[in-house]
Amino acid sequence: MKKIFAIVTAIALAFILCVSTFATMDAMYADNNVLLWNGTAPDSGLAGKAKVKIDPGQKLFILGWAMKDGTTLKNIYWTVDGTNKEAANVYRDRPDVAGHLGIAAEYGTHGGYGLDDGMIELLGADSLAQGKYAATICALFNDDSVDVIKEFELVVGDEDVAPAQKNDFPKTLEVELNSDVASHVDVEYGDDGSAICETTDESDPWVSFILEEIDTSIYLSVTVTYEVEGNMALNNVYLKDTVKNPGYSGEVGSWSPSGMDGKTEVTYVFADDFALMDGVKLTGIRFPGAKEVGSKLTIKSIVFNNPNGVDPQPQIDARDFSKDSGDALSYDQILVNGNAIANGNDDVIATKKGIDGTDGSIETIGLYGWFGNGNVETDAIGYSINGGEIVYGDFFVETGTDVTGLNANNRRFMVEIDVSGLTGANEIWLYARLVDGQVIKLNRFESGKDREIYVIFNGPAAANPGSGDATMVVFVLAAVALALVVLKKKVF
Repeated sequence: MKKIFAIVTAIALAFILCVSTFATMDAMYADNNVLLWNGTAPDSGLAGKAKVKIDPGQKLFILGWAMKDGTTLKNIYWTVDGTNKEAANVYRDRPDVAGHLGIAAEYGTHGGYGLDDGMIELLGADSLAQGKYAATICALFNDDSVDVIKEFELVVGDEDVAPAQKNDFPKTLEVELNSDVASHVDVEYGDDGSAICETTDESDPWVSFILEEIDTSIYLSVTVTYEVEGNMALNNVYLKDTVKNPGYSGEVGSWSPSGMDGKTEVTYVFADDFALMDGVKLTGIRFPGAKEVGSKLTIKSIVFNNPNGVDPQPQIDARDFSKDSGDALSYDQILVNGNAIANGNDDVIATKKGIDGTDGSIETIGLYGWFGNGNVETDAIGYSINGGEIVYGDFFVETGTDVTGLNANNRRFMVEIDVSGLTGANEIWLYARLVDGQVIKLNRFESGKDREIYVIFNGPAAANPGSGDATMVVFVLAAVALALVVLKKKVF
């Protein structure tokens, strides 16, 4: 048995010595940053798992080494669904490992990430929402090359809860101006919510505003609108968060030249102007004051921008269906892909409460019926999906005497809706617009009879991000680590 093991070890060593990059992860733990041992070997914890599960709020810590012949390790970072995240700055020199790998000891400088009694933290893991994420841990070397140490699926909390995506948030977010602290400045608030900052002492005036954890991985820039009476101070704008710059310390990367002089609006892009603060949750922002005593800096608005976001849903100004106002309607038929699946009141009522399109086979849903108001002609029929904007179209069809005989303004409609791009549960309602501008939601429900014109459509489940398979080099490097243990050379 020992002979077979020695042969396997020799093959692994021969393979690994044919390449120039070496990296391994000895351990990964949740909420523990001290290396644990199983007898004489380290406990790898989560390091070898393709799916890593943690609870919301838990931190991730890792320990290992990464080296490359001809250069040295610059830093470790990780990605979450393609967004780069930093790791804590905890490293040590590992010339011993370099020697065992057959490369110059100098290339082991800074090559060990984490300490036995203080592992390196993957920053931001504790702020992730519940759901699944594709994660990658990478080694960046000083020759700008990057090697993947581990790819894995990170599950936070309930595995069935999808994480919030960037397009789940609005395109713009205007914050309420609430001054945290000011120096040499008096702050008052105008009727429009603006903050009027009057300089009382020209010695470095500034004012800070509270932010309610603005996520700069979602909101990628901030636009400030303002007015100045007097001269601006040649000063800096600072950002504040709870980890990297908890107190407007001026840490490198947490500020940028103000660029506010002679302007009334300025936009800062975090990745360019505040590189260190890119991807954090902001809790404050500080501005320079106007330089001259008695002069004013009026902050009119602070708006954060999410280019991947969606416009806020417009308010639908519609009244409810009202028989007393002259409304009348009938919901006669539901069609799927052009074919009727429900005919008549009872059939429609039973069917409209749940149309199953989870297999992706449904492309269109049709709603057939008639509407009319006894006092005002109908201008158009439209539909709304999940409370969104009403989409009007040419949905009227030939009106028979059976309908016009009831009311000359009654008109039949066939509203066909493309649902091929919808996922999950969706509520689709019909609306009528009269020529006088009235909009009526066709929610007729009277005397216990449900005649409301809607459908609940269940589309395919939204895709969850997956994770790539671990690379072959991880397994080979694990063999090397095991071989080193066998050779009784302490490399951990």
